[in-house]
Amino acid sequence: MRDRKHLQRLVDRYLDHTATDEELEVFIYLQQQGELDELLDKRLNQQILAEAESNLKPVLKWLIPIAAAAVVVLVSSWLFYLSNGNLPGSLEEPVSTIQVMTGNREIKTIRLTDGTHITLNQNSQVRFLEQWTRSKVRSVELVKGEAFFDVEQTIDKKPFVVQAASGIEIRVLGTQFNVVEAAEQTTVYLHEGCVELETGLGKAALKPGELAEYTRNTDSLAIQPVDGVRWMAWKNNLFVFEDAGLTEVKGELEAYYGISIELPHKPYEHLRFTGTIPRKNMDTVLKVLSETLNLKHARQGSRVNFQIKPKY
Repeated sequence: MRDRKHLQRLVDRYLDHTATDEELEVFIYLQQQGELDELLDKRLNQQILAEAESNLKPVLKWLIPIAAAAVVVLVSSWLFYLSNGNLPGSLEEPVSTIQVMTGNREIKTIRLTDGTHITLNQNSQVRFLEQWTRSKVRSVELVKGEAFFDVEQTIDKKPFVVQAASGIEIRVLGTQFNVVEAAEQTTVYLHEGCVELETGLGKAALKPGELAEYTRNTDSLAIQPVDGVRWMAWKNNLFVFEDAGLTEVKGELEAYYGISIELPHKPYEHLRFTGTIPRKNMDTVLKVLSETLNLKHARQGSRVNFQIKPKY
């Protein structure tokens, strides 16, 4: 529980217009949590009643209880106004929330006001404030999909925080990392620098080249070193496969192009593919796979059929 004396001093400095910028931020936060309601109510009642008593003649002092009742209504209304995120114009200017989305096979790079660049993979969405002047952190919410963050370190070294829908928080100063937000899992790959992950289990740090997988329903976090080339491939509009079976290749192509692929009826588990292919032209990708794996394919609209070439 917070020290009541400290809270009282904070309320007094706010109402006396002597609060520093940092104290003002603390006041706003605590007020929105409802921790200052009682102290604000009491202080404002005392302040207004004191003024009323000093100005009223003795014959009018019977009006003070009425004035006090009016004060309660005024204070209650004022607290409701603040609790909904409103502040007097001199304390907080309106801040716009920006939301950016990408569609199928669309990659988009956006530049934030602090110089940070965010590259969104297809079918992804982020949300953030237009500017963080009064915030202690630079916060971005990854609503869904995948994004690569190239974070610029600011002069005041204000932390940059990515909040994933799964509940995990990624905190950095200046670095490059990739985040994938799925239904029940968040995956973070660190390309450069250092990031701190915070979950219900506590905090963990990632090193460059490491991958963290957080699963929400079990509140579990696993960290392992990986080949970063594959995790950066989408940003460069490439498919990168390393000893991949046809089922894995099929899944990536279906997800990216929005097609349906039928694999050969004959056993194909022995067929493995290693290589890098630009994603821009689907027909080129299909041709490379067919020629490399000795397959033939037929495409009809959004359906693709692979067959093993007969041996003569």
